Amino acid sequence: MGLGAIGKAVARRLAAFDVPIAYHGRSRQADVGYDYYDTPVALAAACDVLIAIVPGGQGTQHLVDAAVLEALGAQGVFINVARGSVVDQDALIAALQQGTILAAGLDVYEDEPNVPVSLRALPNTVLLPHHRLGVQSGRARLWAGWWSTICANGSRPAARSPPSRRRPTRAEPGHRRTSAGAPVKSARSVSVVRL
Repeated sequence: MGLGAIGKAVARRLAAFDVPIAYHGRSRQADVGYDYYDTPVALAAACDVLIAIVPGGQGTQHLVDAAVLEALGAQGVFINVARGSVVDQDALIAALQQGTILAAGLDVYEDEPNVPVSLRALPNTVLLPHHRLGVQSGRARLWAGWWSTICANGSRPAARSPPSRRRPTRAEPGHRRTSAGAPVKSARSVSVVRL
């Protein structure tokens, strides 16, 4: 859902792996060759994985509702990297609990950084803090809020600084290595989460 600058960047990356791309937006874009669907429900019915990459605001409030999740189906996966307001969070929790959809990956929430206990308790979700802020002070506030939210007993873990963007050199401790002990050659790593 959504094919703005970020949506197009995600689509290019997925297309490199021969993933079929379809989209829904306010209007059809003449300069793209992807399949276009007039409604979010029609798009959800046509895909296995629905990724929300739309701006927040009144026009997209609860754009992903119970009807969209129902159309996505029992083998469908919903990923929200847009805004928490884009999805009806109660409908999403119900869909995950009842098996209406298979799983969800979220890094935004309606009451961010507060994540509902009912959402955290679900085994078919991957939940991350939203990485919307690129400045160190913003990341520190975000991580502090996230840590306080995920602590079930209300206590905070030992003070931690937010992760650094600087990567360790090969000579430094903490340099990534493969399972065989050899250094990882790429500058970036990929995490795979099995649902």
